[in-house]
Amino acid sequence: MMKNDLESLVKAFVDSINNENSVLESLALVSQDKQQLIIKGNVKELDSLISKEGIIISHLEELEDARFKLQEKLQETWGISSEAPVAREILSQASREVSTMHQELEMAISKLDYNLTRLKALNNHNYELIEQSLDYIANIQSTLTGPPSTTYSPTGTQQPDPPTGVNLLDKKV
Repeated sequence: MMKNDLESLVKAFVDSINNENSVLESLALVSQDKQQLIIKGNVKELDSLISKEGIIISHLEELEDARFKLQEKLQETWGISSEAPVAREILSQASREVSTMHQELEMAISKLDYNLTRLKALNNHNYELIEQSLDYIANIQSTLTGPPSTTYSPTGTQQPDPPTGVNLLDKKV
């Protein structure tokens, strides 16, 4: 492959990663907004934000597919095995063959790693907040209706009895 063609391919790969980074940053902002809505218990706005998040994720999947195709071209061009740490190998090859793009590629990959780690942490925190909210609802429901009683089947498995008392909360499964 000619040096100009290779440089264009690496440039397209860097641009693709930068586009993903931009969308991941938007997704992180949505996740932060979700945290506040979960804490406030604003279900209606949370539902709307989740719809927006779905659209962003769909766009991210398209960008990821495009980036992956460019990555495969680079792997094929440089003979990089898919079992090898691909990002490290691409950076190594870029430093040797397209040194003008190496720093830009390294920054894009580092930012991608940061954004993915950040998004994972935000999602884990949101999950924990949702779990706490569900535990709170279960405690309130138990206070209002009493704890569920449990019976055992002839085979020894637990079977909850239908709740007795008045259930003031809708139970959504």
